[in-house]
Amino acid sequence: MSSHTKFGPSRPFNGAKITGSLHITIQTAVLIETLTTLSAEEYWWCTEGALDWGLGGGPDLIIDDGGDANLLIHEGVKVE
Repeated sequence: MSSHTKFGPSRPFNGAKITGSLHITIQTAVLIETLTTLSAEEYWWCTEGALDWGLGGGPDLIIDDGGDANLLIHEGVKVE
């Protein structure tokens, strides 16, 4: 947590593109909290874009160890 104090004001991740799809643990929660404190933004639009089958796009294979992609696919089908 000392990284928050030491690096937070300098916003070292401002504009950085960091992607992760991780199991939720205490360690990954601290990682996400640290990244957002250091100015990284958390958002889902890039995951949604990777799973968009419109106009013949979308993945040919999905490898999803954390379940995020599967959740979005199943919930998206309900909405459609």
